Amino acid sequence: MIFFKNILIIIKSIIYYFFDSLVFLLNRTTCNRFSKNIQLVFLIRQDGIGDFVIWLDTAKEYRKLFPPKKYKIVLIGNELWCNLAESLPYWDDVIPVNIKKFKTLSFYRLKILHKIMNSNASIAIQPTFSREFYHGDSLVRASQASKKISSVGDMGNRNRIKQIIADRWHTKLIPASQKILTEIERNSEFFSNLSNWS
Repeated sequence: MIFFKNILIIIKSIIYYFFDSLVFLLNRTTCNRFSKNIQLVFLIRQDGIGDFVIWLDTAKEYRKLFPPKKYKIVLIGNELWCNLAESLPYWDDVIPVNIKKFKTLSFYRLKILHKIMNSNASIAIQPTFSREFYHGDSLVRASQASKKISSVGDMGNRNRIKQIIADRWHTKLIPASQKILTEIERNSEFFSNLSNWS
């Protein structure tokens, strides 16, 4: 039974891969709404509100790493907490994603992928440790940024086939301790390693 379940997961992953690939092939790029002297940075978080609130202590540091004179930061977040995110000064814009609708082969997924692709981002960063193939990783891929950065992560939300496929969508995977750490420690570890790499 477990064998067949794993086979179905692999098939589903491949179907989503080809669906997204078709969207990319059919996409028509639009103009960047930001100045050519300003680089667009995507911060991609698709997790729950608890993890988002814990992350906020680290989130404010991204504004220092990417100052407003040179960068525009856009948070691509879970729709459930985007109203809260919009009230914070750590980014310039917020793109809400309904994660239930996005995890379907639908017009909604196509629309979100188009929006992300047509933004002309320079840098896409996914700080989440337990990466998710259908959400965060797919959005990093859609960004088409020249720098696509995520945590090397763990296997909590992935299997081997998802890891092999999604790791190739990144230009840099930030090292992460495989020890048990709190969410605050994970956030701090990622940002520290990102800062050293940048």
